[in-house]
Amino acid sequence: MNKVRKIQQLNERELELGTPIKASWHYEYADTSYIFIGNLPPEMNEMDLLIVFSQYGVPTHLKLMRDKSTGQSRRFAFLKYEQFESTILAVDNLNGYSFGDEYVLRVDHVRYKPYQYDKEFDANKEWDEALAREMEKDFGEEKEEEAKLIENELEEEDPMAQYLKNKKARTK
Repeated sequence: MNKVRKIQQLNERELELGTPIKASWHYEYADTSYIFIGNLPPEMNEMDLLIVFSQYGVPTHLKLMRDKSTGQSRRFAFLKYEQFESTILAVDNLNGYSFGDEYVLRVDHVRYKPYQYDKEFDANKEWDEALAREMEKDFGEEKEEEAKLIENELEEEDPMAQYLKNKKARTK
């Protein structure tokens, strides 16, 4: 709980001082887009984490740590975002978030080291492979292409969108 409070105090102090984003403590971690998520409720799974954390950006990697033999959650995870700015939003908004009295999330920047699977049976491998397939469906390149097609269709239908696009092109 002390780390949660310290992060909250740092953020409050920076807000009071009007610290520019590039001078923020967050920028010590500008070389990584990973966050640590700790003190998770035991029933939370990877999909739950993606639902909660994708509101701050596009996750590109998630590793919920699990017991190698049972596959039970060890109640902490690592998540990587597509953009560093998303890590700042997640840390600032979800650190200290409470799931009732028992579970107060700890969310912080981290320099992640890739997980090494055990040569014998490791339940993590199955979970990670299933998650990778699901993330590809939800956040993969096909979704990006689909979103661009929809955006182009909307621009063709929306005269205001076309006007703004032309205006932007003229100001460059």
